[in-house]
Amino acid sequence: MVIRLKKPKGADKKAQTPPKNIEPIEKTPTEQPKPSPPSTELQETPFTPFIDSIVMRAIIDDVSSQQKAFAALCTYAHDPTAFTASIRKAGFSRSIRIKLTHTKEPKNNPILSWAQTFATPQPASTSTDNTNDKAPKNGANVVANAIPSLSAKAIGTPETGGRVTEFRVQLWPRAMSPYCFSELHGALMNFMDDGLNFLIENGNVTQIEVSVDMFNVEMSQVHLLPASTTTASTWSKDGLLETIVIGKKISGVYTRVYDRGRKREDGGQFDPKYKGVRVERVTKPNMKLKRIPLLKNPLDRIEMVVMPDQPSWEKKTYLWEFFKDAVQRRSLPVALKLMQGGPQTRYRKLFEQHLHPKWNSKEIWAKWPQYLVDCGLFWNTELDALLTKAAEKPTKVKTTTKK
Repeated sequence: MVIRLKKPKGADKKAQTPPKNIEPIEKTPTEQPKPSPPSTELQETPFTPFIDSIVMRAIIDDVSSQQKAFAALCTYAHDPTAFTASIRKAGFSRSIRIKLTHTKEPKNNPILSWAQTFATPQPASTSTDNTNDKAPKNGANVVANAIPSLSAKAIGTPETGGRVTEFRVQLWPRAMSPYCFSELHGALMNFMDDGLNFLIENGNVTQIEVSVDMFNVEMSQVHLLPASTTTASTWSKDGLLETIVIGKKISGVYTRVYDRGRKREDGGQFDPKYKGVRVERVTKPNMKLKRIPLLKNPLDRIEMVVMPDQPSWEKKTYLWEFFKDAVQRRSLPVALKLMQGGPQTRYRKLFEQHLHPKWNSKEIWAKWPQYLVDCGLFWNTELDALLTKAAEKPTKVKTTTKK
């Protein structure tokens, strides 16, 4: 649709002769408007891939840096104005949330975890702070401001000879404005040399959630056609399909498609203009953060189709209607799984011929490098420089085995 804007009426471009016998009026300088603070309003762009969540781990090799990091944590990590306690992650000693001023919500503040060791065995902690020991089922969504800061006793003191051997950082870039990454860099400078740049160079991405929004699309219009051996789970409300998960979450590699507006609409917290479907693909790339621009397209694993008309070879209309009803209420993968033998193969081939016209994973993924530039994760590095750095010969990622 083409929208034509009327040309605003302006002053005549021709030079005008000033009236005679009138003294010119001296113009008083006007005060320049103050620059507005960085916007926290997130841009909603359909069919553009974005990072919903990313987890990085960075190993600290030399003893001097390990001791320095531990001393810094003892000094700064219990500051309630900059950090709050968070749920301890498996395999790590403690976790804190870094307070940023331009995240969408406090629960989207980054989580910094670390693994620490001591030269001599330490006595069991008697601290009353248990926020790092027991995690509720929805621990990832705990509001940061509701959790107290870590006490100095919970972390330790430099005199104990502690060392930090590894950092883990989890970010939600979708909920962070580009300015947040400058704040994050400043916070990380307390604990690691070169802050965010250290993570970009040395951070190993262990999990990433790449998402795509499809506006003005209903769940009833989206059907996934996965491999026949894939596990599928669904959630419905009032007979309407709300969420489809392909694969097992416990594996850390799966696809999730859900109605992004229905849940929030019930609570009156959702803008109707963003109504649609969100497609998420969670993977474990195991690659350096600086090489993420070259990440293999995870959306290639998602094949999206539409519901075709009843095929001519299906003579039993009631069977076709039963099948359609199963698709709408349970999803296409589940409906196909209920069928056996020849009919399942025949129906699958039918859907393979009716791809969704709005879903093209290659075209969507072509926007990935530019998104990384715009989101600010790489400090607004120019696109060419970002791709050049990502293409550098990677060094072998050192991994540790935790007993």
